[in-house]
Amino acid sequence: MLLLPMKRDFPRLLQLPEEGRPNWFAQDGPELLYLGWGERAYGQHPIPVARHTGWSYLVILSGRPRLVLAEREIVLRMGDLFIMHPDCASGWSDTAGGRSSVLSWNWKTAPGEGLEAGDDSPRLGRADRATLRRLRQLHVHCRMEVASPDEFTPAALAALHGSVNVEFARAFGRKPKRPERRLQLELAWQWLRRNLHVARPVEHLCAYLEVSPATLHRLFVGATGHSPADAFHRLRMESAHHQLREGGAAVKEVAYSLGYRHPNDFSRAFTRYFKRTPSQVRHSSVSR
Repeated sequence: MLLLPMKRDFPRLLQLPEEGRPNWFAQDGPELLYLGWGERAYGQHPIPVARHTGWSYLVILSGRPRLVLAEREIVLRMGDLFIMHPDCASGWSDTAGGRSSVLSWNWKTAPGEGLEAGDDSPRLGRADRATLRRLRQLHVHCRMEVASPDEFTPAALAALHGSVNVEFARAFGRKPKRPERRLQLELAWQWLRRNLHVARPVEHLCAYLEVSPATLHRLFVGATGHSPADAFHRLRMESAHHQLREGGAAVKEVAYSLGYRHPNDFSRAFTRYFKRTPSQVRHSSVSR
């Protein structure tokens, strides 16, 4: 029978990847102790089980490496991520020719409330592609900060640690986030409803969402079957109908509130859309 060492018997050390693999580490950094990224060959160069010198955060970008704990192994895959307590002993292995790509941080300070992992098992979660993209960007910002430190670096790293915590918390399911395309569409509808008076709405909406006209067109057509310009026109006409029928507003007043320079232009657009003139709709409201 194989007797495993007690947890406290595992050494505490910062384990670096094999020579040539990208990483950065500090002997005693104020906030950040280690960064790892890029490809790893844990099958050829396994990492023995040990405890850590700080709180470990890791994201799997590709491959199926094995996280080796004191009493079990966990096969991970793209999108898996975890936070590990400094006293949680772990190592890495893989199949003989296995390759994986990872992002890792080792922070000196503990994560925020609700993110702590126990000292015997990591806190596991799953990240979608949008979260992985943001974590990649945060990792790059961390690398840039430590590459050229100055008097603001401790504050910058603390802020980056907070942003990384937010992404991990959402991946753990504490604050589920809507898919990015759905969120973009919701923001677009909100903007359109607030800006029914704006000329060239598609141009301004692209600037607001920071997307190209082609991307905005695909977003709307995919979700509604209509172009963003058609969606804007529909909202405009529905607002006009409501103001005329429910509020009894004057035709000129409605036209100017919706950004038309000439009431006649508004009347023609309204009549084409509803097959009734603005005056007819307003009159039906007054006579009720």
